[in-house]
Amino acid sequence: MKGKEGFSKFINAKPSNASVKEKLRQEKKAMVKAKRDAIEKHFEEKRMAKNTTGEGLPIAEKPKKKNLKKK
Repeated sequence: MKGKEGFSKFINAKPSNASVKEKLRQEKKAMVKAKRDAIEKHFEEKRMAKNTTGEGLPIAEKPKKKNLKKK
């Protein structure tokens, strides 16, 4: 055992696969959150601009269908 202790500093220990996967998951989660926040901010700005210009008119109701049954 004593002879192997000096060589441990030369061995590059790789991180476990689970830790690598978890790191990738966390990075992906952060990117998705950033993208979602950017999209929400964009549309919030669009909504605010729409409200200030007066384009937010009420939507007209659909006309009711007439009863076209033949007797």
